[in-house]
Amino acid sequence: MAIRKATTEDIPALVEMGAKFHAMSPHSFMGEYDATGAANVLRFMIESPQSLVLTNGKGMIGGTFAPVFFAPGKWMLEENYWSALPCWMLTLNRPRPGAPASTFSRPSKTNAQQRSVGS
Repeated sequence: MAIRKATTEDIPALVEMGAKFHAMSPHSFMGEYDATGAANVLRFMIESPQSLVLTNGKGMIGGTFAPVFFAPGKWMLEENYWSALPCWMLTLNRPRPGAPASTFSRPSKTNAQQRSVGS
């Protein structure tokens, strides 16, 4: 499937995709997945002229357009979130270099906390 702008009709599938991504994320210890909140954020971003949500049916990325802090005459899209399974899972959760695909697993809470900023 080609990459395209997400529509409000995509929200249920994107919320489900986000739940799967959250379940495997090293940041999941930061809080439970809020499906209603995620749907609200998606709707806000999809409907906002300052945001962009793209999907290919297997992954998504969302970003917000804003002026560059030090050069406000220029604008850029800042990534707010993304999910792309299984590629993300295969690169982040590898227990050791060269491990076969059958050994991939969700990171432990301790490992996830070690990877987070400020831990």
